[in-house]
Amino acid sequence: MRIKIIKEIFKKEVLDIVRDRKSIFMMLVVPVLLYPIIMMLLMGVMNTSVNKMTSEGIKIGFSSKPSKEILEIIDVENQKREKEAYLGNIKVENNVKNYKYKLEKGDIDAYIDNSSSKSDYKVYINSASDESGIKSNTIFSIMNKYKVKMSEKEIEKYNLNSEKILEPIKYKKVDITNNAKKVGILLGQVIPFVLIIGVLFGCIYPAIDVMAGEKERGTLETLFSLPISNMELVIGKYLAVSISAILTSILNIISMSCTLGYFMKAKSIYDLSEIKINYTSLGGSIFITIISIILFAMVVSALAMCICSFAKTFKEAQNYITPLMLMIMVPAYISMIPNIYLNRITATIPVINISLLIKSVLSLNTNMKMVGLVFIVNLIFVFISLVLLSKIFNSEDILFGEKRNFKLIQSRSSIKKGSIPGISDGILVYVLAFLSLLYISPILMMKIGIFGNTINQIILAMIPILVAIYIKADFKKIFSINKIKIIDFIRAVITWIIGLILMSLLTGILIKIFPEQIEVSKELNNIIKSSGNIVTQILLFAVTPAICEEILFRGFIFAAFRDKKTFGENDEKYIAFAIVTSGILFGIMHLDFIRIIPTSILGMIMAYNVYKSKSIFSSMGIHFLNNFMSVVAVNITTTAIICLI
Repeated sequence: MRIKIIKEIFKKEVLDIVRDRKSIFMMLVVPVLLYPIIMMLLMGVMNTSVNKMTSEGIKIGFSSKPSKEILEIIDVENQKREKEAYLGNIKVENNVKNYKYKLEKGDIDAYIDNSSSKSDYKVYINSASDESGIKSNTIFSIMNKYKVKMSEKEIEKYNLNSEKILEPIKYKKVDITNNAKKVGILLGQVIPFVLIIGVLFGCIYPAIDVMAGEKERGTLETLFSLPISNMELVIGKYLAVSISAILTSILNIISMSCTLGYFMKAKSIYDLSEIKINYTSLGGSIFITIISIILFAMVVSALAMCICSFAKTFKEAQNYITPLMLMIMVPAYISMIPNIYLNRITATIPVINISLLIKSVLSLNTNMKMVGLVFIVNLIFVFISLVLLSKIFNSEDILFGEKRNFKLIQSRSSIKKGSIPGISDGILVYVLAFLSLLYISPILMMKIGIFGNTINQIILAMIPILVAIYIKADFKKIFSINKIKIIDFIRAVITWIIGLILMSLLTGILIKIFPEQIEVSKELNNIIKSSGNIVTQILLFAVTPAICEEILFRGFIFAAFRDKKTFGENDEKYIAFAIVTSGILFGIMHLDFIRIIPTSILGMIMAYNVYKSKSIFSSMGIHFLNNFMSVVAVNITTTAIICLI
């Protein structure tokens, strides 16, 4: 690669991005102006609302005249509140009738029924009213003080020391967490989400512009005609999009820091001015956060460019990018969920690992091993994304062809008989199958038990079959319906044995690293045993998956991913991609962390056998044999760690 050429392409793409008003708006206006303005407006509105509610005072209604002790406590409370200019007095209304109407209307903030006895009170509030909910804390505080006062009065009747009886021990809460850590915990819940969204917005429009925008303007063909390699073109465009996303992220950090500094000096409803921050202690956390965001920006930029490469127009690319936005935004919320921290599992999950890493470092709970793992995982994703992007640029049919469109959304009359599904159709079928597994399978299992899973297996097979019928596909070619030869059968058995050894080793290693996952394996064993006799178990867990799942994965999906029309004329060059991708999708479909990697490996082995034998019966045989052995193992011993797929 020639650095000079990459620099020129980079400059050209940066100039194009700068000229685009949408990109400039998302890169500069949103982080620099919009975030601070929104935060200030929200804080101002909240401050005004709370001040209004507190200045109006509190109105308590009683069913009958309250005792003099309660009135004394209310008088003392009012004396304290009068010293605070913004707090209103507590007002008492006796003999309240139709309290429900008054609570709903807001005439009273709480109603206390004291008609039954002096020791039995009921406090009614309207939780649908924000004012009633906020003021109820003061009301319950008054009732607690009244309870303590009456307890002291009863104890003193017997000439006893009420203080010793009611408070036999004294304690004082000492919080060892310093102010910097408190602030870090507070920031760590919100900032990861804001930064991730900032990265997303910073790279989406530049990615659309350098890919779909180039096609729409008709300038991408000109670039391909220049004496430059595809990799040089990819790197130049990728660097421009990445820099855009990184710049937006840094501006987000600066903007939020300045806004936070403003609130630290100003009084607010959170009284942030009382918090003292040692910025030196947060320096390392901020540095790691910046590096994390840069890595994440590189990953998202590559993914966004990959997706936008399939679109012909700016508008079409916006539609394609929406699922990516949802896939990133939803996991970004993970930082706001309590009791979820960065560990060896979450550190390997994209988006979630960045969100939890920023949360942990801002909370001053940095584990450098986890930091290193997150960095390595994201670097791997950057490499994979760049390789995929370079493959896309090597295929002019993907960049300029019409064959990538979803056949399923086309009119059936316009589809030629014997058509072959493309990668878009394969992804769509996989998504439909995945949704069925997530939503239909649990409902069926709740209604009819384990047989519900079998019905869902049939649904998984029917989805690709119905799609194949709609697109007038060649069933024999799509589903590899051919006789299997003896040599192919022997190859299938040998490769299955090798795969089984690999699966067992990997499962054993994963169980040692994550010992808590052994419970998942035990639960699966129990499900198999409780499903009936061994014949029923074989039908449910060996025969049905071997047929239904193979129709879906080694049939339709594998055929879609290795279609020549989708990837270009050289089918052999992309067969490895089809084998690996279909295997990984197969592993993910099992929704079990401990089985994803081993199952993916066996999925690749089965796809390889279908490719070599040109018969789906080779993978069906491997699938059946593997699950049959697992069922037998469960019935022989209770401690078997099975490799059911």
